[in-house]
Amino acid sequence: MYELPKHKNRKEIPEYHTWKNMRARCNAPCNKTSKRYQKIGIAVCERWNDFVNFYNDMGQKPSDKHSIDRIENDGDYEPSNCRWADNTVQSNNKSNNRLVNYQGKVFTIPQIAEELNLSVISLRKHISKNRTVDEAISRIDDNNFIEYNGVKKSRQEFCNEYGIKLQNFYSRIARGWSIEKTLTTKERKSPYRVNK
Repeated sequence: MYELPKHKNRKEIPEYHTWKNMRARCNAPCNKTSKRYQKIGIAVCERWNDFVNFYNDMGQKPSDKHSIDRIENDGDYEPSNCRWADNTVQSNNKSNNRLVNYQGKVFTIPQIAEELNLSVISLRKHISKNRTVDEAISRIDDNNFIEYNGVKKSRQEFCNEYGIKLQNFYSRIARGWSIEKTLTTKERKSPYRVNK
């Protein structure tokens, strides 16, 4: 059981906004999301109609990156079915997740992306084009990594190493510069920028 911070107004407590939004999703007829929730029959338990009870059961969010997550997607908002979860956990707990086989195991696309440090959006895009996971990863690698002086790194890693901005890397390549010239030509300082 958790206690509310004594010195704060409820509106200053992040968990209060979560509680309010949770109730609106299930109860407000004008909320677009609520139509889906009401159609499925998702509700807030009677106990959680009181914010103090909600806070006592859930406690403080572990971080700003956490939000409320229903463990069973078709289940109600109630103490036994809710937890604080970050985006990664939540994206793996979606009812519309696509499961794919990779190296003999079944994963969600966000799980593979996290494991391989890839963009979920890019991986999803390539897999949606009927590519295997291996084909998708190969395409992403080809798009994200370059080889220079016998070393293969991401564009961002090379930019960090050579002290240039990624946007300048892309604009130089678009102008037809070689990789070598792009990376080794120092960026000009703007005459209008005042260094403090």
